[in-house]
Amino acid sequence: NLSWFHAALSNLPSALSMHLVFWQPIPSFHQEGFLNLLARADWVQSVTLKVEQDLPKDFQKSGWPAPRFEGVCCERIKPNEQPQDSAQHLHIFTGFKTHGTLWEVFGRFSRQRKSRVFAYAEAPPQYGYAGYLRWLKYRWNGYSLSAQLDGVLALGQRGVDFYSSILRRRVPVYRFAYYDQPLSEFPELMHLEQNSKVQFLYVGRLISLKGLDRMLRAFAALRDQEYDWHLTLLGEGPVRRKLQLLAERLGIAAKIEWHATVPAGEVGAYYAVADYLIQPSRADGWGMTIPESLRHGCQPIASTACGAADLALDSFKLPTEAERMWPTILSDALRLGPLTDLQRCENRKRAEAYTAEAGVERLKSILTGSMSDD
Repeated sequence: NLSWFHAALSNLPSALSMHLVFWQPIPSFHQEGFLNLLARADWVQSVTLKVEQDLPKDFQKSGWPAPRFEGVCCERIKPNEQPQDSAQHLHIFTGFKTHGTLWEVFGRFSRQRKSRVFAYAEAPPQYGYAGYLRWLKYRWNGYSLSAQLDGVLALGQRGVDFYSSILRRRVPVYRFAYYDQPLSEFPELMHLEQNSKVQFLYVGRLISLKGLDRMLRAFAALRDQEYDWHLTLLGEGPVRRKLQLLAERLGIAAKIEWHATVPAGEVGAYYAVADYLIQPSRADGWGMTIPESLRHGCQPIASTACGAADLALDSFKLPTEAERMWPTILSDALRLGPLTDLQRCENRKRAEAYTAEAGVERLKSILTGSMSDD
């Protein structure tokens, strides 16, 4: 039995000295902390980010800054690019055969490849007729990829459940996340004067997929509550006017404030004064606003259709298949009232499980675990 030997070997930096190559559609500032820290890890020789295109202008207009990578080589995918192949290379492809240029590169590996290859994937939207067709597509992709992947880094428990169901143990599925800022960059918490009004916040695009219509209907059910509340929506999108008309029809327009999109660096000021972030998505592979809100001490209330719903307390998870429960959950938040400084500190502490440092350690543990099985 040589399992003890493999375990000891995997703990040595020299046994895990790798070139990491991430393949994805665009560069993202959400990844800079994680990738920069990976590049400094003692078990990593290099980190390369291969992208289909530079940051699109519509992302820039919506407040996305250009990422500031340090020690990370970021470059465009070349036509007919051949992936580097060695036992020291780990290739991580975004999606699940869903981004054409990336997965064309994946298809250029030889059958005798030496590299390890993982998919880094969110669970797709699964509601309605289109959701069923999407499930069939992913199930087919699962069959075609089963013999070619060493693992799937699935986003949240929702991702783990989805990919485990379609792969049926043919490929290891590991729970992963979008790991963002290092702990050193967490914001200082503000001391807020207590008041009787509970502050809710939504941050994101105003589109049907985000489920804002059902959120407004849930808030409308609170009109007779003795507790006071206010909702701020931060973002733009094609259904904004439709949502404003719905709020007026429901009689809650006076309690809602509409703000245009602001640069990413300014969103923290909104999290800092909100008691609850609400993320009511019909489908969301992750939901970056959820860990962002926790870093500022805000309490997330999230639809279970979000990959990052794992970060919300069980009492603040909105069951996507039982919208009748939503007013009760919002009512519980009202009853608890505005957050105290102590509650904000506890929320911030929960965000530490999703720091860049946590992501680096999580990836290392997955790789050493998979290596020790050889």
